[in-house]
Amino acid sequence: MGSHILYGSATPSFATSDTDWYGVAAEVGKRVNSRAVRSDITAVIGATAGHGAPACFVPSLAEMHLNTVVCDLGDPGKVDLEDRLWSLGHAAAVGAMDHEAAHARHTKFDPRELMDDFGATRKMIDVITTLEEPRIERNAVRYRAASREFIRPMALEIVARDFEIGDTRYSAAAAAGLLLARVDAGVFSKADARPFRTDIRKVLGETLDELEPLWQRFLRLRDDDFEGMVDVARLWLEALGEDPEDTDEMVGASMMGEPLPGDGEGGEGEGEGSGDGEPKGAAKGFGKRIIGKARRAGTRMDGEMVEARGEERAERARAERKADSERRSESKGAHTEAFGPPSHGYSPEGFAHLDHTRQPMASERRAARTLATALEKIDYHDRAVTKVSSMVPPGRLRGGAAVQAAAMRSQGRVSQAPLWQGKHRTKVDSTPLTIGILTDISGSMRSAMQPLASAQWVLSNAGMHIDAKVASVHFGVKVHGVTPAGVRERDVRVFEPSDGHEAFRNAALAIDRELNLLDGNGARVLFIASDGHFVRPVHEEYARTFIPLAMRRGVAVMFLDFTNSMGKGSYGAPVIDCKGKTPIEVATVVGRAAIAEMRRIDSRT
Repeated sequence: MGSHILYGSATPSFATSDTDWYGVAAEVGKRVNSRAVRSDITAVIGATAGHGAPACFVPSLAEMHLNTVVCDLGDPGKVDLEDRLWSLGHAAAVGAMDHEAAHARHTKFDPRELMDDFGATRKMIDVITTLEEPRIERNAVRYRAASREFIRPMALEIVARDFEIGDTRYSAAAAAGLLLARVDAGVFSKADARPFRTDIRKVLGETLDELEPLWQRFLRLRDDDFEGMVDVARLWLEALGEDPEDTDEMVGASMMGEPLPGDGEGGEGEGEGSGDGEPKGAAKGFGKRIIGKARRAGTRMDGEMVEARGEERAERARAERKADSERRSESKGAHTEAFGPPSHGYSPEGFAHLDHTRQPMASERRAARTLATALEKIDYHDRAVTKVSSMVPPGRLRGGAAVQAAAMRSQGRVSQAPLWQGKHRTKVDSTPLTIGILTDISGSMRSAMQPLASAQWVLSNAGMHIDAKVASVHFGVKVHGVTPAGVRERDVRVFEPSDGHEAFRNAALAIDRELNLLDGNGARVLFIASDGHFVRPVHEEYARTFIPLAMRRGVAVMFLDFTNSMGKGSYGAPVIDCKGKTPIEVATVVGRAAIAEMRRIDSRT
């Protein structure tokens, strides 16, 4: 049995993520470091990661492991930790990340130090490691309430997998610390814990009332209150009548990264919790009952995740319908703002945020030709959709016709009316390429302005080489239509990124109307040069709606990452790593990505 945290020293690890999972490891590392308020944690993702456990954190190595065989993450190319719908579908894995991050932030003790400096015994360490589980989760949900949604089902897996729950009073007390204490930690509801409380009460009786204030005290301890932790563990064992020197019945033995004094030595205590002899009364079969109930509760929570995913999909569908309606009615104003009067729209003389212009370099001209050659390979075919009626499936059953046919059959007659109606899709001739470019000019993009200027010129001229329809919009506090459709970028224009926030919504509406992007036909590509961090919630929420909507309408949406710091994720769109690359290299990776994405869209049925 593996453990999800290895206390104490561990053998130095040379583990690395599997090749396909390097990108995911970077995202997991970013999430875990952010939640742990650290910067030194390395994530290891792969089929052999985990030190024998589905997930674990190794404090001595600052490594967080996730085993892809046990923790279902799906396709590595589709992992999106910022997407709630994806996270709900992989709740256990996400909960494991947040749980390990909580250990990384709040578990400060070393078992040997507790024994050497604070007089803890091996049995006390066992109590402390047990109560540490709800304590770190309490802190996790205090600082980030949204984590509860994923930690809650994951916590049951820890109980069912990482702890040895036996048929003794000591094990019943451990179950109380792992299950009932999570109610006070704000992770479980009282209803979640009620089935467990009944069994635990039968074994512990009134002793449970003595333990409850102890776990509540432990939950409130500071991360560095080691003396308080040892004191709670001492009182815990006294309440149970356990000998603190007795090393029998450990529930968290697998969580020690190294042997501790007292391991494997047995004990001579004669307390009530002694494991000698056959368990009697309510304790008999206790461990199996608790593990069974934990697994059944986990199954119920899986069902809740399915319901939550359905609600999330429905909410997104409503948001998309609303956004689609607003898009058609409000895009005119956004388009006028961007491409209208020269005071804040397109002007051949320049813009208020224009820094300087220069002639394109030879490498940029070659890059434009390289990209044009690549984009010419996009052979996208629209689909003509016609309605087809038939007497047999597939399709949608026509209710009225079915009722009429049943009535006629009862009269001995045969209905000739088609019962099923479906859609038939056929590919039509290839249609022209449309390219939209959105560029973030907020202050966080300052380091990327030179390569962004180059990339915008290359993209625009590559499109012009193959008679594509190309337009560019910059977005900061305002939106600026820097290159309307049909206007060629002659010089490389370098802009000043100093805006305090990003009006993504207005920019998306403007480029959509200028190019008829979502309602148009043919191969359509939208490049977003941004770190994805939109300060104002209205624009972040719109990105979460607009980008998936555009992708479903057949637009290949891609983020161009020139900063290597995607702030809030990519909203479901693929990310192209452009940082530190030459114009030719950017043109090459952008061309390949655009072709691959359009092929993916073209292959859909």
